[in-house]
Amino acid sequence: MSTRATEAESVLKEHMGYLPVSEMERRGVSRTEISRFVREAKLEKAAKGLYVSPNAESDPLFELQYRYPKAIFFA
Repeated sequence: MSTRATEAESVLKEHMGYLPVSEMERRGVSRTEISRFVREAKLEKAAKGLYVSPNAESDPLFELQYRYPKAIFFA
């Protein structure tokens, strides 16, 4: 496993299966490498700038909060 893949695994664990592109770029993983992970079916795109592990359970509210960080959601 490459160091980039290991870094992605680490971020996925820290973010409960979600991988923010901004966090990956801070850790030195390029968007090209993230695209390669998607082609290899190691990641799926959840929203703009947010990827999710294919094994993670989808959380629509988390994805909405990521896309609209200043929004307030009422249940």
